[in-house]
Amino acid sequence: PVSPPAEVPVEGTRKAEPQKEEVAPATPSPVPVPAPAPAPAPEDPARGGESAAAPSGSTTSPSVLAAAPSAPTAAPSVPAAEPSPARTAAIAALRARQVHAAEIAEGSTGLWVDFGPIAASTTEDEVRTLLLPVAPFVEDLGLSRVPVSDSLLSLCSSMPRLQRLDLRSTKCTPSMLQPLARATTLRELVLADTRLDDTAVDALLAMPSLCTVYVWNSGLSAAGIARLAERKDLVVDNGDRSTSAAKPDEVPASNDDGAPLRPKNTTCPVSGKPVDLHYVIVHEQRAIGFCCPNCPKSFWTEPAKYPVEDR
Repeated sequence: PVSPPAEVPVEGTRKAEPQKEEVAPATPSPVPVPAPAPAPAPEDPARGGESAAAPSGSTTSPSVLAAAPSAPTAAPSVPAAEPSPARTAAIAALRARQVHAAEIAEGSTGLWVDFGPIAASTTEDEVRTLLLPVAPFVEDLGLSRVPVSDSLLSLCSSMPRLQRLDLRSTKCTPSMLQPLARATTLRELVLADTRLDDTAVDALLAMPSLCTVYVWNSGLSAAGIARLAERKDLVVDNGDRSTSAAKPDEVPASNDDGAPLRPKNTTCPVSGKPVDLHYVIVHEQRAIGFCCPNCPKSFWTEPAKYPVEDR
């Protein structure tokens, strides 16, 4: 009777050995768990909580692998920021050359660029070189008195955001205006004091988004101006109004030698804020300063509404 009890522990030991073998595979199971754990974390905000509940099984690995392509979708945001340093450097280059360059409005990526202050000393090649890096951002471009050419105006026509172009007192020709028919965003064009002829009318009428054109002393005949006026959605300013002749001077005012004019006022007549010397116009033979690029536009609508106080 003693031997049977002795055999019982032997059998028990044999049963214990398989139990150890069952424990052995259990130990590796926690090992894969940490591996998928980081992957579900980014899935939770975008797809709910299902991926967070799934990391315990091997079936979750396909979902983790499927989620992997979603990570590279954030990568394009990095290259998108690359133009910013180039844009900043290009604006700095413009300002270093005394070209007026400023944002259209605070927080906007659109630019107001005006070569008026250096018109007497610049060349067409220099203007084109300085403009190329900022071409995608320019909305308001001043080329008054600047040497222009077919290639320069062709560059202007390719600017995707250009809304206003000042060619006042330039030697542009009707043929130079033809590429501007491709400028689908161009709304305002200043051609005052140019030497055009009536063949320019066809080029102007071909500009799809043009809303306002200043043609006083531009060489266009009364018949040519009348043809332009037949387009109902186009305002043709030929200098009939006393204020219209001054309106194209809505640029950073400068003397003929390129030196900026000093405004007579220190407070913006529209907003009441301090004057920024970047925003100066000439009205009734006086240099008037404003605080931003938007205030001169309000001033021109009704100058009498905004009296200008001298210093």
